[in-house]
Amino acid sequence: MPSPLQLSAQVLQSLPHWLAHPDQVLPEALARLDPDAPWHALLQPVQELQPGAPALALPLLSTERQTAPAALAGGAWSAAAAADAQLSLSRLDSPPRADGRVPIELAVRLDLHAQAGGHAAASVLAVAADAAWTQQLALRWQQALDPAVPLGAALAELLAHGAWPQDLAALAACAQDPHWLGLQLAWDGQAQLGLQLRGAWDAVGWQLALDGASARLGLSLGLSGTLRAQRDTQWQLSVTPQTADDGTPVLAVALHDLRTRQRDAALTLSASADLSDLAAQAEQALQRASGAVEAALLDRLVRPGQAVAARLEALVAQAVDGPPAALAQVRDDLAQALDQALPELLADQALDPARLPPLLQPLLQRLPVPAARLPALVEGATALAQAQLQDALQALSTAWQAHSAPLRDAFLARLGALGAQFDPLPEVADAAQALALAREALQRYAAQRQRLQTALQQAQRQRLALTLAGRWQQQRADEAMVSLRFALHTPPSAVAQQLQAALCSGRLARLGPLLEAARADGSLLGAQGWLQASAQSLSEQRVSLDLPDGQIGSHSRWSRSLQIRTALGSGELIGGRAEAEVETAIAHRWKQRSAHLGVQLALLTDAPGAAPRLAVGLDGGFVAEREGRATRQRVQALLDDLAQAGVVPRRDLGHWLGLSPAELDSADWRGLRLAWPLHLAPAQWQRFADQPPLAVDRVALAALLPIFARRYARDALFSDDPVADLRDLAGGPDDDALLAWLRRFPERYVDRARVAAEAPRVNIVATHSGGLADRGTRQYLIAQRLAATVLAPSRLQALARQAQQALDGLPAPLDPAAARAALDPLLQRMQQALAPVALASETWLAIGLGGAADEPVAWPLVGFAAAMAPLAGLPVPPGFQPLLQWGEQAQVLA
Repeated sequence: MPSPLQLSAQVLQSLPHWLAHPDQVLPEALARLDPDAPWHALLQPVQELQPGAPALALPLLSTERQTAPAALAGGAWSAAAAADAQLSLSRLDSPPRADGRVPIELAVRLDLHAQAGGHAAASVLAVAADAAWTQQLALRWQQALDPAVPLGAALAELLAHGAWPQDLAALAACAQDPHWLGLQLAWDGQAQLGLQLRGAWDAVGWQLALDGASARLGLSLGLSGTLRAQRDTQWQLSVTPQTADDGTPVLAVALHDLRTRQRDAALTLSASADLSDLAAQAEQALQRASGAVEAALLDRLVRPGQAVAARLEALVAQAVDGPPAALAQVRDDLAQALDQALPELLADQALDPARLPPLLQPLLQRLPVPAARLPALVEGATALAQAQLQDALQALSTAWQAHSAPLRDAFLARLGALGAQFDPLPEVADAAQALALAREALQRYAAQRQRLQTALQQAQRQRLALTLAGRWQQQRADEAMVSLRFALHTPPSAVAQQLQAALCSGRLARLGPLLEAARADGSLLGAQGWLQASAQSLSEQRVSLDLPDGQIGSHSRWSRSLQIRTALGSGELIGGRAEAEVETAIAHRWKQRSAHLGVQLALLTDAPGAAPRLAVGLDGGFVAEREGRATRQRVQALLDDLAQAGVVPRRDLGHWLGLSPAELDSADWRGLRLAWPLHLAPAQWQRFADQPPLAVDRVALAALLPIFARRYARDALFSDDPVADLRDLAGGPDDDALLAWLRRFPERYVDRARVAAEAPRVNIVATHSGGLADRGTRQYLIAQRLAATVLAPSRLQALARQAQQALDGLPAPLDPAAARAALDPLLQRMQQALAPVALASETWLAIGLGGAADEPVAWPLVGFAAAMAPLAGLPVPPGFQPLLQWGEQAQVLA
């Protein structure tokens, strides 16, 4: 609701001058009132004001500037800025006080906004950028006034109580007035920067020869990327007079401070193949195979829509006095619809005109044709389509009659889809037999053409496409909640004033000594609050291949989160948690696999004031489902892998499900789902953490070697004894030599492009191609994963120990931001240690490589689980309770 009174922005020279000299400024403002303005509102009693609606609005500043778009780097760029400031007086939406006084609020609002952006394009690339900066400030003073006081007098009284938030002395003086209700200050700020990049390459392709004709296989390459950075500030301060439990008046100050910083990035690369041109050439190749008829004439028969669409423009122009803009798209759709409907149109021995209007009318209705003219247009198009087909059939019949019987037989055998439209062969005595031959040829050609159309339509509907996409997010946040209760000393002590100034300036980490000093001199009666630092990080990568009959995809997700909260002033730990997780998944029509593994850190204290300690846990699991290629033997292999790791007893599948061998062989295993969890409690982790690192590596190696050997015993990359091959590369027959060799692999993952440079350090020869077909490259990648899996337990153990040492080394009182800076890099390294283990599949399809059997369960995760059992002092891998689901049956494998 607008104010009934608007004053000019030039009335007040500045806000400080107004607050300091209201008796000078207000008369000047009144003198400049527009004679036609409702200046009488200043005489209205405050009790007559409507709650919530501003009774007085004074625009202090209102300006906006925008630049004209400027040409730069082949694009257009512009900037804009706006500022708005306003003073308002309103009645609060709350009931009158016990003494009848009405709560009134005087508010000053300031809004600042600036933005800039633009875009540029060159060739196949387009770039866009934007930046924005926003600040919103609102300061509110509240006072309970006599309901009979006029609005003008209320404004003067509120101006007299216009203290600033950082001036504790003025606030204490205001609090001496029993009618002063307090003040609130809110500040919201945001700054953001964005960059977008897009690129597209079309009409890139290869020329293919199809039955003597040249067809173009079109390729499209795409690139899109975004980068955004943003900072947000939310700062709210309130000062209110209150009464303590013993009746002592106090000044309550509350602060909520939240500051966040966020960065987001995304990148997508795509490549697709367009088979539409190849589809047209394949159609023509089928036509040419019919022989004995010129291609142009045959094209009019098997593609009638093209001929009709070519003459549709003139037909429509007569109905609407000129070709409409939408004609091109309708023409293409009509041609395609007629072509696809050809088998139905030729189903009878003669063309049935009644079949055409239902096909043509929905398409022609999309044109801006008057309703009265539409029937005539449909009738004309129907007649045109029928005439085109009949003329072509007659011409073909004439050409067909001119050839000898053997050529006609060959032609009819290939072009049988049109055979029912011609008279029986005159040389054949039995007309019924000739008609039967024609119909048989018709069915053969129609079936050929339908299969071709189906395949080509699938290729057009879902083009072959490969997409690689990545997304990265990072967020940091610092938050504080503070509640102080000051004694109403006038004037307040110097320490109390310093405390209020530090609070308003955001120097919260320095409050500890000031709080103690203020308590000591009696100016601070109570203090509560906390400081919190948090961090979140997410990284996702997706690869998908779209095929006409489905999609093949893989997905990996790395996430980290951390949150630490300490008490205000003392720095005593209130609570803290941190976790890092890695998840991978594959999905296609035959299999769906997912695996995840994460580590959790809890920050605890054994007693008030004690140093924080870390409690570490482990969580993960594996799921295999939608086993489209599953057989009884493959399902049994899944269970045997788990049995070898000590997860489940080695038993036949029939024992678990209670099925006979015949039922097992005839069962449909596509609905199979196998899930097993992994969980290590902090007490179990502590037993593992107390062991010497060298002993940890030896236990892990002993658990993993049998699993590794079973996985690669039938792989062409190794001999019948893969472990012996590894020992040969390590240069020694014992486990110590093998462990020393595994430690020579870099801790960070080495991708295929760098294998050739790294492989010689571990006695492996790899070519510079880095392809998976290279024996040395594959051998290095597999050995690298074995090294990462064997050493993962000791690396996690060492990183957890370093995290505890980092906490112990932080000075007291504990600063949450400092603890975050110390722990987050260690969490990231824990993720890197977990990544090679949290493997859903060793390959993209989980079907094995190099002659290996179909991959049942990814061996790194099974091996890691098998190693953690003895390390944690458990008889079976920690937390395992596998569940086998098939149909309506569910069996816990225990």
